[in-house]
Amino acid sequence: MILNALRKDLETLLEQKRKEGTNVRSDKHLEQLYSYLVSKLTELGMTNIRRNETLTHPENELISKNFDITYQDEKGMTKAIELKSMNSSYVKNMNNRCEEMWGQAKAAKSFFKLDGYSYVFVLNELEESCAHRLVKKLAWYATDALSDGSMDNFALLRMVPDDPHFVNGFSFEECTW
Repeated sequence: MILNALRKDLETLLEQKRKEGTNVRSDKHLEQLYSYLVSKLTELGMTNIRRNETLTHPENELISKNFDITYQDEKGMTKAIELKSMNSSYVKNMNNRCEEMWGQAKAAKSFFKLDGYSYVFVLNELEESCAHRLVKKLAWYATDALSDGSMDNFALLRMVPDDPHFVNGFSFEECTW
């Protein structure tokens, strides 16, 4: 299952971090998730699936954004999926991550004229636990972007020891890619 594969990648990342004594700032630990999503999109008949595609504002080439996954649905509509993770310092960084997610959702459709935008957020809690109130805060921001149509899908994974799981109401099963 995808959650167990992702947990193994996160454990490898944490081991590397311990050995090197540094923060690892790459998305290699999300490789299993990228592969899963690309496979799922292909299975659903989506086309032109691309990873790490930079889109530019149609009227201003100075405004651009790199999207983790872009694709076209069966109607030819262009959509994107953004993947983010947090590994530690939840109290210090959660406001920034929430605002970043919310702002990217707004910009995806208004600036970059995407027909759909989804966000997958991974809380890596294998070494440090994230307070429930911070998870609720993240869910609130996502719900706001979902309710006003800025974001079409949101999945929230909590990678906790012995029980990796999606937050209730924010799993892949609820997503309509």
